[in-house]
Amino acid sequence: MAAAKRFNAEGGVSGKPIEVINIDNKGDPGLTNRGVAYLIRQGVIAILSAPTGWSTFAPIHRVNGSKTLFISIGSRRRIERSGPYIFRAALPDEIATDELIQYASKDLGYENYALVASSDYSYSLDISSLFKKAVLKHGGTISVETDTYDTYLGKRNLTTVVDAIKGGADSLQAVIFTGGAEEAALFVEALKSAGVHLPIIGSEDLFVADYLRVGRDMKGSLVYASYSPLSHSPVMERFRKDMDEKNPDRFSALAYDSFMVLAEAIKAAGSTASARVRDALIHSEGYDGVTGRIHFTADGTLVKHPFIYGIKADAAGENFVLLKH
Repeated sequence: MAAAKRFNAEGGVSGKPIEVINIDNKGDPGLTNRGVAYLIRQGVIAILSAPTGWSTFAPIHRVNGSKTLFISIGSRRRIERSGPYIFRAALPDEIATDELIQYASKDLGYENYALVASSDYSYSLDISSLFKKAVLKHGGTISVETDTYDTYLGKRNLTTVVDAIKGGADSLQAVIFTGGAEEAALFVEALKSAGVHLPIIGSEDLFVADYLRVGRDMKGSLVYASYSPLSHSPVMERFRKDMDEKNPDRFSALAYDSFMVLAEAIKAAGSTASARVRDALIHSEGYDGVTGRIHFTADGTLVKHPFIYGIKADAAGENFVLLKH
């Protein structure tokens, strides 16, 4: 809504405003399907969905069949493979993990890693494979590979993980952790208690205040993120003003950019026909948004680069520090 207000105030499409219709599916599959069917009957140009399960996956066949553009905001799944009218706005983890390890290798000189997964968290398994691929690509080695979830006990077991890392700590330069922020905090505390202070490398899951408090002690740690909420760039200041918030979250930023990149495609197409808007979307040279430069390949795959952060602790407190974008 904030993006629509901004876009329409600046002239819309040939002086005509873009209308936004809101539907709350309440996480219900029946409501989702009825809502999507209603929107299609209304002749909407596109549907922007929340990254949650039913919102993301239930509409796919309907929108493809009706040739309605569909953008999932924040979904980590590669849903664009589901059809020519399906897109996603989230930072691609395959790009983010590669550029994070490239930075760790070239700028910090890290070569030898431990990889810690959480097999009861499906995203952790997905991203672990991407980190492994990136480490090998950039000439690194994973000499310790372990899991916080003990299949024999059926629960978390950090003791075994910490022991494995401590045993190889002399040669290790960093630990790649692919679990969530809450578990990461417990893991870091356990490492510190064991006298291990290796840098932690992680995904956007760790780009939160709860992790920052404990992660500050692991000098040289890195995480990646979708955007830079602490930035004072003109586009970020405009976004804050439009949202009337000091620090809007990443889903707000992704939603804002999704609307804007779609609206610019409608304008470039000179048409509201979904096929022509899709062509304009994938043939655009890119849109500079709150979450960085955005463009799509010919098959609809999103190309976007991560914001790479370190952690700094000083007298003023702990902060994430932008190192590269």
